[in-house]
Amino acid sequence: MESLYQILLQLKIPPSLAEPTSFLALSLALLLLAFLSDRLAKKLLEKVLLPIIKRTRNQWDDMALRHGLFKRLAHYAPATLIYLSAPLFESSSLIWTQTAKASLQRLAVLYMIFVTVRVADAFVNAVVDIYGSLKKKKKKPIK
Repeated sequence: MESLYQILLQLKIPPSLAEPTSFLALSLALLLLAFLSDRLAKKLLEKVLLPIIKRTRNQWDDMALRHGLFKRLAHYAPATLIYLSAPLFESSSLIWTQTAKASLQRLAVLYMIFVTVRVADAFVNAVVDIYGSLKKKKKKPIK
């Protein structure tokens, strides 16, 4: 499969213009796909997980939903997409495009760490709420 850069060169576009054009087009396409993957993940969780959560008698899943745990989990989709798509930026010959792969992967990992912290925060808040609803909590409070 030919890269966008090679296709632009075949269309007689000068390399000085083809390089940034292919980089910009790839970047915009990746941002659009990341946005769409985030929306799709949230919709899937809403359509698949929400009915299951509403049917159960457990409190933990209701508390997790109330604290946004599942919506926060959906943020892994665009981060993973960006991390896995970063090698597409390596095919270029310019120095700044060669470092784009490493930079994108580092940013994606950083964002995944941020998402993990937010998921853990929602989980802990849900656990505190569940514990607060127990009768035993009066004898042994968490806080």
